Amino acid sequence: MKKLFLVLSLILSGLLLKSQTAKGTKMIGTSISYSQNKYDTQNTFTTTSSNANSINEQKQFIGTIGVGYFIANNLVVGLLAGYSYQLANYKNTSQSPGNIFENSNNTISTIYSIGAYGRIYKMMLENRVGFFANMNALYSFGNSDRRVYNLNNGSITNDQYGTGDITGYSIGLSPGVVYFITSNIGLEASFGSLSFKSQTENITYSKGNLDNSINKSNTLGFNFSAITFNIGINFYLSGNKN
Repeated sequence: MKKLFLVLSLILSGLLLKSQTAKGTKMIGTSISYSQNKYDTQNTFTTTSSNANSINEQKQFIGTIGVGYFIANNLVVGLLAGYSYQLANYKNTSQSPGNIFENSNNTISTIYSIGAYGRIYKMMLENRVGFFANMNALYSFGNSDRRVYNLNNGSITNDQYGTGDITGYSIGLSPGVVYFITSNIGLEASFGSLSFKSQTENITYSKGNLDNSINKSNTLGFNFSAITFNIGINFYLSGNKN
């Protein structure tokens, strides 16, 4: 056991002797992000003694794994693979004397992605801290499960079930910062993005009277806020000293 621990320690030490962002360095790492948004709108009508409430809630988890190679000092290109879990709930409720009516639309989407990325670094503070600009291009595919129904005084009516086949692609540019806790292990955070996303979803309903449909969207996004914040860790291996 001691010999095995010694061998593993020597291997790890050898990997950590190299520099961070020099030409020839290999990089492997992962990043995660989570976001949650909820909008709640309430209206009260005094003349009819009724009220209406609308809730729009969205949750999203994204995880990615990437491998890269520095083709020049401070410039890396590589491949990405990602997983995304998205939950969207829309609920409209109206209440009047003797009647409560609710319309709900719930969707769960699971999406996988593959693609490529490029990143350029600007290092400072004796190469302990750096800023970077990251650009990626991804192809995505996955599926969705959705349920649309009405709730009338506690009884479910107009219950609909559907599944979706999702394909699409995206291009994104995001800034970030990295801090090296050792010469070869970097903790990083990125905050915001400029992106274009195109997605097509073919929806088939297996229950209910809703017609099958195709949803197409093209979105140009510009967002630099905590909503698009994500964290990650990368290992920089086999490079040369700067």
